[in-house]
Amino acid sequence: RVEVQAVVAAYAKVLAAADGTAGNAGAEGTPTAQDYLRLGVTGVDTPEKLALLGDVIDGKARADVDTVAELQALADAVAAVVTGARAPPPSLPPLAQLSLLGVTGVTADTVAAVGLALGRAPLADLETLAEIQAVATQAAQKVTAALNTIREHGTPGKEPPTVQHYEDAGVSGVTPEHLGAVNSAVAAMDPVSKDEPGEVQAAGNAYRAVLAAADGIAGN
Repeated sequence: RVEVQAVVAAYAKVLAAADGTAGNAGAEGTPTAQDYLRLGVTGVDTPEKLALLGDVIDGKARADVDTVAELQALADAVAAVVTGARAPPPSLPPLAQLSLLGVTGVTADTVAAVGLALGRAPLADLETLAEIQAVATQAAQKVTAALNTIREHGTPGKEPPTVQHYEDAGVSGVTPEHLGAVNSAVAAMDPVSKDEPGEVQAAGNAYRAVLAAADGIAGN
């Protein structure tokens, strides 16, 4: 009976916090790590995960957290955000998990950069949804600005992209050695053919393959 009562009390905390209004957790506060364990929710094993999950639940409606499966999905998304990009090898949180937590403004083009930015952020800056949103917004803006610079390359009067622009856009493998060649390829592309990181990445990969082959030694 005591164990059942503890489960009831733990879920009461969840439902009291999840009133659809952020920043007003119930009188008993947000659930503790032990509360989640009593409910069968796993993975809430660091102070940062506990704080972030509590903050996310505080902004949810009761219908969003009225099953253990829903709580576990939120806990998994929190873990992906807090530790995913720090794991060896890194595992970036997918767009669906960021959306589930309530993070907005992230697209398929910016999600990788957002994940990497979350992985670089201090853990102390990942304890509330507002902090996660701030990191995501800044990263997404950098991607958009970098893609605009890359897209406009080839237009008279526009500065050529730097290695940093490609990195900010989520395009890998562009080094100072290859920058001039990659920029020449990008400048020749139609603007609509270079408005996504994947398209620019493909162009960069193709040009690096050409440069690797042209090593001055025939037959290799």
